[in-house]
This record gives sequence, structure tokens and C-alpha cells, in this order.
Amino acid sequence: MLGLGLSLSLGQHSGGGPNFNYLDNTALRTALAEAALTGLVLAPGALGGEENWLRGARQGPLATGVTGATYTRSGTRAGLGPANLFVENGVRNSVFAGATNGIIGSGGVMPTGFGLSASGLTREIISSANGVLRIRFSGTPSGSVIDLNSTTATIQAAAAGQIWTASRSVRLVAGTLPAASLNTFHTSVHQWTSVPAYVGESTSAATFDGENWVRGVHTSPALSGTTTQVSTILYIFIDNGVPCDFTIEVKEPQLVIGNVPGTYVPNSSTTLSASQVRREAGRGVRVFGSGTNLIYASEAFDDAAWTKNATTVTANTGTAPDGAATADLVTPTVAAGAHNIYQSYTFLAATYTLSVHAKASGYDWIKLGSMFSGNGVYFNVSNGTIGTANGGWVGTIQLLPNGWYRCSVTWTASAGADLPGFYVATADGTNSFTGNGTSGTLAWGIQLEQSAFATDYIPNASTTVSASAGADDLQIAASSLPASGPIVFIADLPAQAFTLVNGRTFEWDNVIGAVFETNAIVTAVPVGATLPSVTGLTNGGARRIVVLHTVGSPTKMSVNGSATVTGTNVGGAIPATTLYLGNRAALDRVLSGSVGVFAAYAPAVTPSDAQLQAMSAL
Repeated sequence: MLGLGLSLSLGQHSGGGPNFNYLDNTALRTALAEAALTGLVLAPGALGGEENWLRGARQGPLATGVTGATYTRSGTRAGLGPANLFVENGVRNSVFAGATNGIIGSGGVMPTGFGLSASGLTREIISSANGVLRIRFSGTPSGSVIDLNSTTATIQAAAAGQIWTASRSVRLVAGTLPAASLNTFHTSVHQWTSVPAYVGESTSAATFDGENWVRGVHTSPALSGTTTQVSTILYIFIDNGVPCDFTIEVKEPQLVIGNVPGTYVPNSSTTLSASQVRREAGRGVRVFGSGTNLIYASEAFDDAAWTKNATTVTANTGTAPDGAATADLVTPTVAAGAHNIYQSYTFLAATYTLSVHAKASGYDWIKLGSMFSGNGVYFNVSNGTIGTANGGWVGTIQLLPNGWYRCSVTWTASAGADLPGFYVATADGTNSFTGNGTSGTLAWGIQLEQSAFATDYIPNASTTVSASAGADDLQIAASSLPASGPIVFIADLPAQAFTLVNGRTFEWDNVIGAVFETNAIVTAVPVGATLPSVTGLTNGGARRIVVLHTVGSPTKMSVNGSATVTGTNVGGAIPATTLYLGNRAALDRVLSGSVGVFAAYAPAVTPSDAQLQAMSAL
């Protein structure tokens, strides 16, 4: 549920209770704050003395008070989706570590991997804490520009044809900006060769708003053919020869593939980019159990594994959703009739989902489904609408960056051979026509899986063997929690299609478990004991689960503001093992879906049933 290279940080509180202002979820923030005011406060030192959070809607802190937190993302899921589900921050050391306060050149040192040019001005590092860099510029400049840049040692590998988006937040905290700045700062994407040698750059301006943070964003055009690396620079224009004195703060620089900035992902590495959270806008962090892509050559429609009926395939003619130049153009021939592409697969009598990433390139429609029966669903891959569907076939479509869509169809298959694939179509309901030999559809990343919905894409380059990906889970060392006293867990799960096996949302290695259903029992049981199970729960509404685990007392749970339910077993001490959030390593407890918020903290006073109920209310 969390990405590799997870950056951990703490929420802050003061006075007698915690401050939840950093939470995106207003209702949950309010409920927790109200509970705190009535006695639900954090025990000093417990879990580092702070709330510990995993947020889905934005990159959020999972506090250092929980040690050993890692995100296990086995397999090779691409993690593409409506809002850059898989975010990789190409700005190394985006947290500005390594800075030393003082005047640069006289004791002050820039953060590791960063340079600062200021055309003769005195540059002073005032502070660098909590990922915020404060810099003062003073004196009489001998030039006309200030730039804060990543050094050539820390620029990010890239490829020709990719589109990159840079972003950062900036604010003015003291002094007056030079007139030449026009009260703006500029965010760039710079292109370099491998030497590195400068290729070119493009920029966008953002207007300062006093002491309020402003996020500057710039999306590059497609990178040139000689570009192999990219970086981002912050520019502020100044008046040559005119004295000035002002102080700015900068935070959260980010550089990502695609035409949207993505949710900020802290990158503490100075040598590698941060592979982080796969998340879905409005839902949260995506978690999947083990999966298998049953389609061969899933990104190579020109391969002999694909039967091409009145179509030709030109390989690698477009930029795919992952930024690589691997999208294929599927072009109907000038023959009259159906134009499709497919493979043969022997199905079980089960529910399957077929999905493909598609983009209009002359024709706006495709029909995804069975090329044997002709059944399936029409999709407009120009405007993102779903057209006609055959009975029993259900379609969904997701907008991706740069004009791409992920189309998927779900149906109950009969046992036996069939031909999964897609037609190129000219209109809703029209897949038989005479092509012009040039217009077609860009396609990439097709997947067939035995599932009730499309999971994140699993690339399969093989022409003979299906590709599998392991389960996702967040793992936290249980030894980071106190062995006694109350612990409150909160899981916030948005409305979504999901699959759940054996009913667990999270558990402590068979010591504490929460079933994923309203009014079901939550129980703490000895190691090896059986937890209660929920079956038949799919396509559920939003749920907020609050669990109170207290050593020596029955575990309690409230879901969606329901009356508190008490478990049947007395809670035992949490052993020094592991919390699996999402999917247990043994894969006997599986969740496929999204989790919006996860929290674990230790209150100084055991909350009442009414407080637990208030915290779980949506």
C-alpha cells in the first residue's frame, strides 16, 4: 500500500490533544479532534508521541513512530490510472537534506545535490527543516536571474518522446521582490544529453501570493531525440544593479513523467528516484492481491501471438501511458468488413475482465470483447464515453494522461476456447467498414484476468507464459507499538469495486484482525486461532472502521458510526511480529481495492464507545 522508498514524517500536536489539521479528510479530522477534546489524548512517547497516518487522497505521513514501515509491491504492476497512480519523483533529495545554515561561501551549504546561482547577490541559508528550504537574497546583483537547480550529479534519466511535469511550492516570507520579477517565479523542465550537455528548456510562470504557498507547475513538450536526462530549475528574475533584500521558502519539488504534476512524493534519496505510492484520485492508495495477465505479448501487437484480421500493426509509433515509445498503431486495411486483433485463450466457467489502453488515431471507437462471438462493449477513446454493450458484458473506462483511456469489460465466461481482443470501429455499433489504410487506433498494455474488475496492469513480454504479480501490503513492525495499554486503529475505505477473501482488512499476524463488514465482530485472538470471516462482499460502499485493541480486554469496533461491537476474545499483548495492511503474506487473506486512510495511535485514556462511534462516522 505504500511505495518503495517511503518517506516517513510526523503529524504535530500541542497542548492536551492532537492537532489533525494536516489530514485531508475533513469529517475524520473533525471527529478525531472532538474526541481529543473529550479526553482522547496521546500518551507521551507512545508511537513517538504522535498520530501515525497513511493518507490516500494525498501523499501523507506514516510517522516515524512506527518503525520498520515498508511497502511490498511484488511483481511488475505498472500502476497507471486516473491521476498518476504510480508516482515517481525524479527530484532527488526533494526534502533538502544536507543544508547548513549561513551565508553560502562563508559556512552556509546548499542541500545535497542542489546549486544556487544569484548573480552576485549574497545567498544565505536561513533554515532547512521539515522539507522547507528558506533562503535570503540581499545586496546589489550583477545579473538578472536567480536559479535554484539540481546539480548535474542528480538529474533524472529520461527518453526521447516522453513528456515530463515539474512542480514546487514557493512563498515570499520577508522583504520585497525585485520589480523585474513581475511578482512571479518560473518552473522549468530542462533537457540534457548523457554527457550531460544542455539540449533545451521550457518554463511556466506562477504568481506569488504573499506568505501563502503557491504551487508552480510546468509540463514539457515531448522530449527531443537527443535528450537522455531531465531536471527542473526555479527561476526568479531580478533587476541588474538594483539593490534588493528578500527571503523565500521552497518546498516539495517534484518531477514526474506525464502531463499532470501528481501528488507530491517525498524523495529522500540522493542517488535514486523514489518509487512511491500507487493511488487513485478520490479513493486512495491502491492495494491488490496476486494477479496474472493471461494475455501474451501484452505490449507487442505486432507479435505473431496476435492474429490480425484485416489490420496491420506498426510497432512503437506512439508514446505509451508509461512515457515509453512503445504504443502500437493498429490500422484497418482497405478491405471491407470487420477489422480486429485477438488471441486464443481457453476459459474456465468464471468471471473475467479484459482491459486495454487505447487512444484515438484516426478512428474514435473500439469494441473490446470476444472476437469469436462478437460480444463486448463499445468505447469512444476520443472523449471517454461508453457505447453499446451486449447483454452480460459490463464496461468501464478511465481517463489517463495525454489522451489515453483504459477500457475494460467484465463478463461471465463459459468454459472453453474464445478469442479475446478488440475491433477498431468507426462509430458506436459499427465495427464493419472499409478502412482507408492510414487511420487507426493506438493500443498498449492489454490484460486478461480472472477478476470481477480490472486490477493494475501487469506487463507480459512473453509469447508463451502468463505474467504474474504478487500481492501488495504495508508491513509495520509490531514491536514499534507498546505491549500494553489501548491502541486505536482506523481504516478508511472509499466506495469501490473490490475483492475480499476471508474478511480481513488488517491484522496483527493472527493477533488482531478487523473484518470488512458493518456490525461484524472484531476480535483479538491467540496466534494460530481462526478469525471470523466475511464472504460475498463486493462493490461495497465507503466504510470507516475504528478498532480499539486493549490488552486484557475484548477488542471493540465501530463501522460507519454504528454501535460499537465487542469481540469474543480478550486482547493479548502484541508480539514482535508484523502488521499486514491489505494482503497477508501467506495470501490466505486478500484485499484488492483502495484504502484512503490508515491510522494507529495510543490514547492516554481509553476512549468510550460513544467516542469510537463518533470517530467511525462518515
